[in-house]
Amino acid sequence: MPRIDVSAADVGWMTVTVRVYNPEALPHAEEQRALAMATDVLAPADISLRWAHCHDARAHDPRCGEPMAAGEISLRLVRGLVPPGYAGTLALGEALVEPRRRAGRLATVHVDRVSWLARAAESDAATLLGRAIAHELVHLIAGSGTHGSYGLMRPIWSSRDVAEDRAADWRLSRPDASMLRASLARQAATLAAR
Repeated sequence: MPRIDVSAADVGWMTVTVRVYNPEALPHAEEQRALAMATDVLAPADISLRWAHCHDARAHDPRCGEPMAAGEISLRLVRGLVPPGYAGTLALGEALVEPRRRAGRLATVHVDRVSWLARAAESDAATLLGRAIAHELVHLIAGSGTHGSYGLMRPIWSSRDVAEDRAADWRLSRPDASMLRASLARQAATLAAR
């Protein structure tokens, strides 16, 4: 369960703490642009992301040296090669979700795969990376590996989708946003009851 600011839950705005691990997968400035995009993507669902940087000595968060608190989630940005000339589809990331508990703790986004798709679409890699991060975090926060039929949570993003950059393709659908808010409210109630 994500760490939630319970007082914010009372007014409808919730903050989720995300520990970020980027062992030199991409430059700091590009990471910051991607995280800002992920924040912007989830803001319309009344979700604020608090980033705890656990890899950068300049911005290292003190919580990173402690065991994960109940409800915190983690994001790993990793590199992995895309075979030269590859033209199929590749997963841009994964979210580890425990279906019975409806909770997730770790999302991984493959920076090289995102860059590969952005190049194929002649698009901005940091923007696409932020969208991929938001997609995987939704899986963790919602505690579900299911995909939507349209919008940010659709299962396949084609180079054509990325190149056309239609706004509706990169936002949470209303059903997905409602499900996400309900999941966070349920988690906030569980944490408040402890």
